[in-house]
Parts: sequence; C-alpha cells; structure tokens
Amino acid sequence: MVKKLSSDPVKRRHQIFKRLYSYYYEWGALIEAGETDSFLTTPDGEVVYRGDLLVGFESLPEKQFLAFHLLCLEGMTESQAAELVSKTGRRPMPVQQHAEAGLRRMVKAYDEQQLGGYISPQRQKRRQDLIKRCGGVLKKLDSDNFSSLKTEGVSKLGSRQRFVLEELVVRGGYSRNCGWKFNSHSETVEVLDSLVARDLVVVTVVGDTLIYSLP
Repeated sequence: MVKKLSSDPVKRRHQIFKRLYSYYYEWGALIEAGETDSFLTTPDGEVVYRGDLLVGFESLPEKQFLAFHLLCLEGMTESQAAELVSKTGRRPMPVQQHAEAGLRRMVKAYDEQQLGGYISPQRQKRRQDLIKRCGGVLKKLDSDNFSSLKTEGVSKLGSRQRFVLEELVVRGGYSRNCGWKFNSHSETVEVLDSLVARDLVVVTVVGDTLIYSLP
C-alpha cells in the first residue's frame, strides 16, 4: 500500500523524492528502451531531471550513503537493510534515520544543482582555497576592486573573464542550461576556455556535456 503524502510541503516533497529514488533504476531502463525521457513531473507539478538526482550521492557520510542506497535506491525495508548491515560485520545502526538524513541532503544537493551547481564538501574546500588565492573573488567586486587584486593570473583578466569567474565562484559551476550564462552559451564557453588556459578553471566531460568548475 502506497503511503499517503504528508500535508506538510517540505515532508511531502521529501516523500515524493524518495519515491523518485526508488524508481531511479527502472526509470533509467525505460530511458534506454526509448519509452520515456529524463524529465518527470511530480504530483505537485515540479519537473524533475533524473540526471541531477544523484549529484550529492558520493558526498554523503558513510552511514548515510549506505542507508540511502539500501532503503531509497534499492527499496529495501528497514528490517531487510538492518539484516544486511549486520551480515557485513558492521555495528547495528538506525538505518531509517540515516536514510532520512541522507535523503534530506540529497534533495538539498539537487536543489543547489538547479540553482547553478551543487558543490560537494570536498569541492567547497578547494573553492575556499581558490578564493583565498584570488583575494576574495567570492564577494561581488566592481572592476576597480577586481583589477586591484595582486594574485597572478587574476589581476590581469578582462571584463568578460572577471564577470564569468565571479559568477563561477558564486554559483559553483557551469554547463549548458545550468541557469546562468554570459550573453550566450557559446560566448560563455569561449570565456571559460580562456580561464582554463590560465589554470583558474577546470573542465570535465560527462557524456556529451562540458562542465566547468573551480580547480
């Protein structure tokens, strides 16, 4: 029997996402079969993109990672998951609590991704290191402040490069249709490539998508 959705909007959305995660692998199989696409509209009218559902998965704490995987992705019951955990020789743990905590973090990561780019705790640390090296680019700087920076490779940037680097630091990343751009996608990529050449930005390829982020 399907559990009734909560009237509380936050709890309700988490419940909906939990159902989406339990459907994740089946959803992928249907996409491969050409029977559906990567977008799904929830009962509340929200359009969810499957490709971003697991952006925070690898960054979950170990216990939350395991519990979320077993209960949310694999669809196990609490007792089934607890039994499996005990067979691995691990100490007993409240898998339901860890799964719920992991779910909250996953939904938060998904939302951050929709707002411009999820930043994992590991990347957040690297980001802070870069901010220190760049003299505080995270702040909304005007041209005079930016040009006064003494950091080699940053103080000599052009106006387009300054804008794009500032937005990248604030938003955490860039890819096509991520929610922000400089005039056009092609011009944004052109500017980002110039920052890659200066070792201020890195680019990775995921499928057919270029993703630009801080080192």
